[in-house]
Amino acid sequence: MISIVIPLYNKAAVICRTMESVKQQIFSDFEILIVNDGSTDDSLSVLMDFLSENEAVFKNSVRLIEQENKGVSAARNQGIKEARGEIIAFLDADDEWLPVLFKNYRLSWLEKYPECDIFGTAYSFKMNNMITPASIDYYSFKENEGILDNYFTMASKARGPIWTSAVAVRKKAILSIGCF
Repeated sequence: MISIVIPLYNKAAVICRTMESVKQQIFSDFEILIVNDGSTDDSLSVLMDFLSENEAVFKNSVRLIEQENKGVSAARNQGIKEARGEIIAFLDADDEWLPVLFKNYRLSWLEKYPECDIFGTAYSFKMNNMITPASIDYYSFKENEGILDNYFTMASKARGPIWTSAVAVRKKAILSIGCF
């Protein structure tokens, strides 16, 4: 099972877009843990309306966790602790996944790289209404995938090779380092 952890804090304007991107994924063994980190806007009511309208898709797969505002790391950590899955994927409440991200990429990597505990995908970022892919020119991959030789070397040469909303980790590994 994959556990998707979404920290939510004052994202009423974008949470539906984020959830729509989760809806586009094609896999069935998942749970979504939305950690409401003390939102003070309409995030929760907007989310509940979206879930109600999409009940057939999200029925029995979403768990809402409420906590007072402690920050995004504490929200992610709470989601990690309550996750039932062996694999945890992170998605910030103002980010989106491309359709079928899990089916085409992340799930196959679990089998292809059993020695790895963290799995990342390519990502793009938006600045000034321009979408720019993060460069992988400095990474020592054969073709378009591989194992990072040294995270810190690669991160110092280009935009970081790992972005929270483009990563999945083994639960046991992130718990072993004390989470975020």
